Amino acid sequence: LIRAGEIGVLAALGMAFVEVHRRPRVAILSTGDEVVDVGSAQLRDDGRGQIFDCNRPMLRALAEEEGAEVVDFGIVPDEPGRVREALVAALAAADIVVTSGGVSRGSRDHVK
Repeated sequence: LIRAGEIGVLAALGMAFVEVHRRPRVAILSTGDEVVDVGSAQLRDDGRGQIFDCNRPMLRALAEEEGAEVVDFGIVPDEPGRVREALVAALAAADIVVTSGGVSRGSRDHVK
């Protein structure tokens, strides 16, 4: 990002024009039947081993802090077809795709 400080340095160097690029688009999605959105606390079931999705909000904030435009694809269930659909859509919508979850050795973990 070119902010006030960068503009000052560019001006001090006599640079009236610089090449720029648009902000990168980053798609973020979490996978897993055990993952529950932070805003859905009442739906969480400890007996099923569910956990709050703490990674996606953090990854979103980190990407935005670095100037990225974030496309949030939410939580995708552990179904191969749904994971594939979400990844295809994310790849079409963004320059970078970041996934969280579903990368273990479990039979229902479809992201490797």
